[in-house]
Amino acid sequence: MTRSWIRRWATRALLLLALVPAVVQAQPAQVDEFRTLSPDEIAAGQEQIPAARLVFAAYGIVWLTFAIYLFSLWRRVSQVEAELRTVATTLEKTGR
Repeated sequence: MTRSWIRRWATRALLLLALVPAVVQAQPAQVDEFRTLSPDEIAAGQEQIPAARLVFAAYGIVWLTFAIYLFSLWRRVSQVEAELRTVATTLEKTGR
């Protein structure tokens, strides 16, 4: 039991050590200087789509998904009620 535990943790440690060079290499280069941006550079970097549209679109998608789920749930409950009525009438006919 102890050896398998040690092997498992040793394997994990080796995998993490193998990933370290990839993570270090993937990090962006450090910028050593600071400069202020001009108003034109700030305006060029701004978003083209206002955030309010995205929020309303996200809420719309969530509400539409919720409405579709409720509709499908309503249909399934209706089908179960119809089947229960059928079973009830069958049981009344057979006298059980």
